[in-house]
Amino acid sequence: MDDYLVVLGALVLGIVTGRLTTSNANRAFKYLAYKVDAIIEHIGIDFKPYQNMPKEVLSALDGGERVKAIKLYRCFSRGRFKRGG
Repeated sequence: MDDYLVVLGALVLGIVTGRLTTSNANRAFKYLAYKVDAIIEHIGIDFKPYQNMPKEVLSALDGGERVKAIKLYRCFSRGRFKRGG
């Protein structure tokens, strides 16, 4: 019985620790993204990440079809990148 309590306690401790670590990392990422956005706005850079993206890829992303969007992007960008091998 004591062994089960030790295992259960370790499991609960692991879950709590994992959740706290994940939320701190997520919070740090959001803070960093906020800072980068503020710097871009302050400098006056016109940042448009999807400017050269084909419309078919964007419509697949908007429709929630991520795999289709990836396949389309690979078709459109075939000549631009070397494949790792």
